[in-house]
Amino acid sequence: MNRKRSHLPLVGILICNGVLTGCGLPKDPDGTTERILSSHIMRVGGTENPPWLWFESDTPRGHDASLVQRFASQMHARIVWTRGSESVLLEKLANGKLDVAIGGFTSDSPWADALGTSHAYAGEHIMFTAPGENQLLLQLDTFLAGSHREPAT
Repeated sequence: MNRKRSHLPLVGILICNGVLTGCGLPKDPDGTTERILSSHIMRVGGTENPPWLWFESDTPRGHDASLVQRFASQMHARIVWTRGSESVLLEKLANGKLDVAIGGFTSDSPWADALGTSHAYAGEHIMFTAPGENQLLLQLDTFLAGSHREPAT
């Protein structure tokens, strides 16, 4: 299934989020959101791809780094970073060893059909979540819908 999504207005996403979460939906089969909220730790994988993400020493910088840090903060979580190549990080994500992967990924990525993909932001850029962790993905989409800043190039 191709996960390219239309750009829903922020109001529509917020309404859907409120309705679904009010009904106890969507669920995270592996409990990712619940684990993040209780442990206050979000496991994020990042692959360097300036201006989206790069590391200065061990400090992540760039557009995606800023977005995911604000998202984690909204969930009252700190980030535990894993750096690596795209294929290594996305394999870890698929195996539940990461919660989110960033690094300038676009909606035409070959991984888009195998993983959870956020709504596109800043053009066709996406973040990945583990497959099936729909509550986390909905929260990420809601957050991204309110964050429409383009990266500085």
